[in-house]
Amino acid sequence: MMGQLKVTVVGSFPRPIELREAIEGAVGKQRDKISDEGLETCYRAATGTVIGEQIEAGVGLVTDGQLRWDDFLAHCALGLGGIEMDGLMRFFDNNVYYRIPLVVGRVTHKTDLLSRDFRTAKEVSGDVEVKPVICGPYTLARLCRNRVDIEFSELVIQMADALNAEMRGLARQGASVIQVDEPSLVFETEPHMEVAGEGFARMRRGISSEVILCTYFGPIDHIKKRVVDFGEDVLGIDAAASPGVVETEFAIPIALGCVDARNTKMESSSELTDVMERAIQRNDVPYVSPNCGLEFLPVSKAREKLKLLSRVARKVRKDE
Repeated sequence: MMGQLKVTVVGSFPRPIELREAIEGAVGKQRDKISDEGLETCYRAATGTVIGEQIEAGVGLVTDGQLRWDDFLAHCALGLGGIEMDGLMRFFDNNVYYRIPLVVGRVTHKTDLLSRDFRTAKEVSGDVEVKPVICGPYTLARLCRNRVDIEFSELVIQMADALNAEMRGLARQGASVIQVDEPSLVFETEPHMEVAGEGFARMRRGISSEVILCTYFGPIDHIKKRVVDFGEDVLGIDAAASPGVVETEFAIPIALGCVDARNTKMESSSELTDVMERAIQRNDVPYVSPNCGLEFLPVSKAREKLKLLSRVARKVRKDE
């Protein structure tokens, strides 16, 4: 069944230079160059800028660009109790790093950081729908360091319960679509899927918003039969890293990540058309997107790739 092929982004967008300079003035060698109020004003303006970039490129379901996220984990982890931040670790096989969450006690929910970000994004997005993004409990547990006497499965559950409170906050703010990122699933084997699935189900409890479970950085051939049963509404797949996945018939709708956000090389229109058309022959495809966050690209290339993605989606939808 053919879906609507609404264009979205997975999460991050390159930070505008004005925001990068403001952050450097607040936390870098020139700290105290900008006040907290001034930095907040810059964040708000930059959020409006990146949402405007997405809208201009044809994106129908935008994000705030994750501009406040210093790395993939810290922004979510800082809203949790029982966690301190440790040293740096390379983020999978990318040339970016994340601060390692250090588990020092029972993991609990502490504050709604993402709800604040979502409110700002809604205020500057006009009538365009905004999708908040949150790190999933399995990936957060996998990438942290555990300094307490607790089994990994119990840590996933504690993470899930704490993140559920964050998701409830987003739902109360009016988020009709919420994306949960679980890139660690790509690198796991079948035996780990039970705890991953239980964690996702607990995180999703009481959430009536549409929930996208997003995987990226590789294929999911080895787990595809299990991951569709986690309880998500839509499964995000990385078709740029695993082109053959479009031949798979999934039991639930998919978000097709078909533009490579880690490579500046442009896809061709014919290549993307073929990928989308093959995917919709077998699946309901409500969303098309880059295969991961756009932070790995220069802003000009991110803009160019989104415009191409939108143009091809309109063509396949027969809007033009």
